[in-house]
Amino acid sequence: MSCLKESTRERMLISIGKAYSSIKLSDICAALGLDKIETIQKIKTFDWEIDEDGEYVKPKRLIETSAESSQIMMEELTSKLTDFVSFLEN
Repeated sequence: MSCLKESTRERMLISIGKAYSSIKLSDICAALGLDKIETIQKIKTFDWEIDEDGEYVKPKRLIETSAESSQIMMEELTSKLTDFVSFLEN
């Protein structure tokens, strides 16, 4: 169960990094279900900047590897092909 929580939190941080250029620390705490100290520890592993007041965080976008991009593209293409074949069958 702990592994699942950590994985979900990591994916949430990746999504936050893609979506925001600046976000309140309290919003990240709420999204992750962690207290402020634990959230700051997580954020430091992603090398994100925290302002002087400790109120706002500036996420850095993670660069996806080409293997991850290829996997996502293949999944999207497979999904579209499945939808198309289902349409033809009906």
